[in-house]
Amino acid sequence: MAGFFSYLPKIEYTPTRNKFQFTNQDFVVATNIFKGLSLDNSVYATDLFTELQLKDGIRPDQVSQAVYGDPNYDWVILLSNKIVDSKNDWPLSSAEFEHFIHKEYEDPHAVKHYITKEVKNDIGEVVLPAGLEVYYDPSDPDSFEITYIKSYNPFVEETENGLTLLTTISHYQWEQERNNKKRFLQILKPSYLESFIKIFKASAQYDSILSKTNEKVKKTLNKTDIFNNITL
Repeated sequence: MAGFFSYLPKIEYTPTRNKFQFTNQDFVVATNIFKGLSLDNSVYATDLFTELQLKDGIRPDQVSQAVYGDPNYDWVILLSNKIVDSKNDWPLSSAEFEHFIHKEYEDPHAVKHYITKEVKNDIGEVVLPAGLEVYYDPSDPDSFEITYIKSYNPFVEETENGLTLLTTISHYQWEQERNNKKRFLQILKPSYLESFIKIFKASAQYDSILSKTNEKVKKTLNKTDIFNNITL
């Protein structure tokens, strides 16, 4: 099965700088890895994709094998989720996460920041939503405070500070949440795979109109959005 780079166009280049006239022997053929393609965001609102939550330690090729019956479509998985750097953008396994967190932070459980708790008044109105990251100095509880109407009848105002309004988020919790979000992938449905490959292959080639600008130069867009207003 053809891999990702087989669909990209070729270029001829000189691996060394020549001061004089070029000859055919000065050039080598290489894949143009700078020809980037990405999915237009509008496709995620169609029925082309379904969401998948990854199990711990699953690799892109294993997802490809499970979904498409072939591990060589791992690049479709990555492209569909705009993943360029699989080392940093793919979710870490539990073991990899523990290794990373203790290497990255001297104290992973130290406080990274503070977030708000939800606060409602007596009639159920939300006066402070949960999950807002705010500035707070624990040595000064009043560095974060709010005054709100707790009751309308009778009219009662109440002031609370960070001691009751906030909770802590550690480096460990923050990194773990980021890693867990990466486990949710958009997966191209298998029934659309063949059409996807055809469109990708066509989009990856040099534009014949642009290339006519100069007979000696191939000209193309470095990045192209595919599936823009296209229905499979």
